[in-house]
Amino acid sequence: MFSQIKNMRDAGYTSSLAFQDNASTTLDIASLEGERISSSDLANNKKLSLAEKCPLEIWRTVFDKGHLWKRDLLKLRLVCKILEKIANTGITYLNLSNSKYLERLLTIFNIKFILLINNFDLQAQDLVKIKPSTTVKYLHVNFNREINDENLPALLEKFPYLEKLQLSNSFSIEFNSVNKWPTLNNVKAISLSSNKNLIDKNLAVLLKKLPNLEELDLSGCEGLAFNSENEWLNLSGVKILKLSYHQYLTDEKLSIFLSNFPKLEVLALANCRKLKFKLVDKSQTSSDLQFMWPAVNHIKELDLADNDQVAEEDIFYFLGRFSKLEKLNLCNCFLVFKENMHQWPDLQNIKEVKFSQDEIPYGSWNIREKYPNLEITYCKFVT
Repeated sequence: MFSQIKNMRDAGYTSSLAFQDNASTTLDIASLEGERISSSDLANNKKLSLAEKCPLEIWRTVFDKGHLWKRDLLKLRLVCKILEKIANTGITYLNLSNSKYLERLLTIFNIKFILLINNFDLQAQDLVKIKPSTTVKYLHVNFNREINDENLPALLEKFPYLEKLQLSNSFSIEFNSVNKWPTLNNVKAISLSSNKNLIDKNLAVLLKKLPNLEELDLSGCEGLAFNSENEWLNLSGVKILKLSYHQYLTDEKLSIFLSNFPKLEVLALANCRKLKFKLVDKSQTSSDLQFMWPAVNHIKELDLADNDQVAEEDIFYFLGRFSKLEKLNLCNCFLVFKENMHQWPDLQNIKEVKFSQDEIPYGSWNIREKYPNLEITYCKFVT
């Protein structure tokens, strides 16, 4: 006889092998409880299967923690109706290292999120078999060398209802075939961070494929020059723009690029060492200022962390352009605010400012006298 198992971990399901090709899930136990054992079954003393006798907490552990290989999950759902119900409704996330089970899993389960990890082998014949999914909302290609310009357009066609697309660190994608991408009408957020192959002209074409975009992450895309001769699409729907870690982004180029985002609310410019924040020429009239900063009136959150090249006078005048600013990140900017408190602009809506712990000066400096409702938060010092 087998000894009683109190916890699935006691059965040895936490080995490294058990987590290969795993499928993490989210289960609604309450909705399944009533379907397991009916009152008529109890009244008639119906003989229950082992699956029905097993506490739902254990089944939840099996599916939630990914203790089974996906090929075993496919077999497990055939055991009885309760397991089929749990599997069909519970498996919403897949972490795939190969495409062997992709077609069957998409057909059987209501998958919402797919992560294609390194060395995910995608062949043309695999895509032919796959029908477009109506459930997948989020596709993440992570450090993958097998997804490239040739097979990416066909892959995207299988997920017409995508809402979020992440192609960060995609070494084999050069974005030369973005004109072959399907129009992704439902995508609201895309992350292209750390893709050094992405250049201006391809980005301009790519953005036309995302008519309802709200969030754009271009952090670390060092191949972008943000040249004014490119026909940038007016992205009036984009509210979040991340341009951090651009070592060659200058004030002039940034000003021109931002003119395409008239309703921007969140702007990240962390670690952009070429920026001097002299986008506003103090010798110009107020009407010229509005022209140079067409998006500034909507920005509520601004990240300027790790820009230690900033001159205090320039940053104070720069911040004065953000009348609706609520959150400001100045970590590791090494600004000595103590003696220049009077230069801080009147930010009537400011609620939170983040500094590095080592940067907070003492003595006569009291930022809360100027902003009584301000919350000061701290970040770790980064060298």
